[in-house]
Amino acid sequence: MEAQVTRREAVRASTRHDILDAARRLLAQGGPANVTLRAVAHEVGMTAPALYRYFPRHESLLLELTDLVVGELGDDLERACLAEPPDDPAVQLMTAARTFRAWCTGHPREFQLAFGLAPAPEGDQVPPHCGTPNVRRMCGYFFELFVAIWRRQPVPVDADDALAPVLREQMRAFLDQTDHPDAPLGLVKLFLEAWTRLYGLVALEIYGHLRFVLTDVDALFEAMLADYATALLGGPQPGR
Repeated sequence: MEAQVTRREAVRASTRHDILDAARRLLAQGGPANVTLRAVAHEVGMTAPALYRYFPRHESLLLELTDLVVGELGDDLERACLAEPPDDPAVQLMTAARTFRAWCTGHPREFQLAFGLAPAPEGDQVPPHCGTPNVRRMCGYFFELFVAIWRRQPVPVDADDALAPVLREQMRAFLDQTDHPDAPLGLVKLFLEAWTRLYGLVALEIYGHLRFVLTDVDALFEAMLADYATALLGGPQPGR
């Protein structure tokens, strides 16, 4: 009986894998709107209602697909940074930022799912995609580099009491979930400011909202990285 359950679980896992593979192909071909239950079911040779045995809702499938896509991005980030000197987190951070932009601009439909289309939150709930393992892993990877740089060469950051109480509470909760609960809250603020600039510039580039001035965003992106270096390192940008 135990072997029969194991075989059943293996078949179920294989089918879920096939469903996600089909959804991934549909996403690459036509963006998030292309990933319908009917289209996915057709790809794997089953009926749309049968998919509910593996994913209870369409949103559940999109959530797992989001995590799969962000996992691919995270793997690219880590591979790129492993090629840099292991004792130079500043260079790794610049490489991670460039890799993030290169991956996202090279995968605009995946970016739209992972960073542009989130299920609408209800009340004060965090959008579900923010809590997927690979989203936490990717954001945590950037934060780890920030902490590593700051520990090597601390730069002045905002004092805790200079931050609004609502920010302090949320940043403290974030730090308590990391391996660096002793890091200053001002470093979290610096990290968030850098992340919003990185994400914001990449999103504007992907959606074409800079074309009224720029058709080539490279120089602006590199100028932003130079600002990162000044804020975090107190000096010039590490070499490319």
